[in-house]
Amino acid sequence: MTALSAYLHPIWQSVALVTAAWGLRIRTANVLHEMFRVYLEAIAVTLLAIGWIHGLWRMASGPYSQVFRSWHAWVGTVTIGLFGIDAYLGIRLSPFSQWTSASRTVRDTEVRGLHVFCMAIALFLAITQVVLGLPLLP
Repeated sequence: MTALSAYLHPIWQSVALVTAAWGLRIRTANVLHEMFRVYLEAIAVTLLAIGWIHGLWRMASGPYSQVFRSWHAWVGTVTIGLFGIDAYLGIRLSPFSQWTSASRTVRDTEVRGLHVFCMAIALFLAITQVVLGLPLLP
């Protein structure tokens, strides 16, 4: 059962990233699609956070209890933080948000640029996580 749990973490994170990719593909002017995209992105960030917690729990419950003794854990923590910041910025940009005005302002453009930058860095670090996590598998 322990070996199966070790493979559950990368499978779970892969499902979360696929869900995020589906959300990124739905970028139309249709209101229903926009609502669906917001829900998909919220589900993806939730799945990533649960997978991060599972990874830390898995390392803490192991025989050597080496939670933050690998770069995988540290880079994963930064990646989750960036996904969280990006989710917040995405909510700020959503037309369903209470912070979004009817007309786009210069501030919205700045937030959009920061949103894109954080997502690019988070996706790069997520790919780096795959390479850093491979040696940790049994």
